Amino acid sequence: MAAMTWTSSVSRTALADDVWVRGSRQTPTKRGSVRIRGDRSEKLLFVSRGGTPLSRPIGQVVRIHLDGEPKLDEAEALFQEGDCAKAIVPYELVRARTSHAWLKRYVTAKLVTCHDAAGHLADAIKAWVETLAAWPTHGLTLRPKNLTDKGPEAHEEALRMLADALADENLAEEARQAIEGLQAAVKRAGPGSPGAVPQRARPAQSDRPDDRSGDEAAPTERVNVVEVLGNANRLFKAGRYDEAVQEINRAMPAMAGKRLKTSMPQFLVLKARYLLAKGDALADANKKDEAKRAYVYAGLAAMHVVTFFPESQPLVEALYLTARCHERIGLRDQAAALYAECREYAIGRGRSEWKAKSAEALERLDVKPK
Repeated sequence: MAAMTWTSSVSRTALADDVWVRGSRQTPTKRGSVRIRGDRSEKLLFVSRGGTPLSRPIGQVVRIHLDGEPKLDEAEALFQEGDCAKAIVPYELVRARTSHAWLKRYVTAKLVTCHDAAGHLADAIKAWVETLAAWPTHGLTLRPKNLTDKGPEAHEEALRMLADALADENLAEEARQAIEGLQAAVKRAGPGSPGAVPQRARPAQSDRPDDRSGDEAAPTERVNVVEVLGNANRLFKAGRYDEAVQEINRAMPAMAGKRLKTSMPQFLVLKARYLLAKGDALADANKKDEAKRAYVYAGLAAMHVVTFFPESQPLVEALYLTARCHERIGLRDQAAALYAECREYAIGRGRSEWKAKSAEALERLDVKPK
């Protein structure tokens, strides 16, 4: 499922592109005067002024400037300002006009968020399904969330689009599972009334990956987080993985403000650990399909830390867990790239344990660390 790489024309000699990357700092880092060359294995490829080949995971690329694409600049500026609805038109113009497949993929991923924010459920689903096919790991983090009160017509169109996507015989298993999860969520949401205001707003979902390990607890501000974590750990040690995940889900809605940034990454890593262990137990029992589903959702939880909390302390472990999940479902190239990135971050942050583990994994995959 890795996207093909586009190589720039030799006539494009001037290095006039820019890439903003979310890293260990709060503010994205700008890599200026580069030449973007395409994408491979869910990474953006570019070359520095000195000719050094560079790459960054698509999920960490916040913004790009591409020489000769003023509409892209307009769209990216609006997106960064949070005016996603206004960014749709310039993004669509870029997608329609460009001949570069990698840029179409990049813009399509941005349009998932834009259409979702604007309440265009069917358009968001269409862009999301395309992104899942090209960039499965990143696509999982972009699942549309604005599902309620669309009205009967939009609701039916969304379900029809999801059914059409599931009818594709070439659909990868992890994409199929993600689409089925969204289909179930859309059905639960119901058509409602267009423009209606929900009686009680739910907490933001951007940092709470979905999973199929039991029902989620109703949002509450009175969850005893310490008690929940203790219960989850005991259940995990007893091999009751679904119940352990349910305990984590109970605590997540209580995360807000400062606690969101400090505690949510650790909760997501715990969730990934539990689901990974569940997958291993199912694999040992020769329940391959169920095991793969657990690995996919474990990877999703860990990838949320990488994407939304790159400055957090659990980042290195989250990278390792994401790589492990990719390895478990047979995506060796992606796993190797993630293990290599984990090793790089572990060295930079002085995390010797994860440096050793990632190096061991690379050796297992017969990849020599650079």
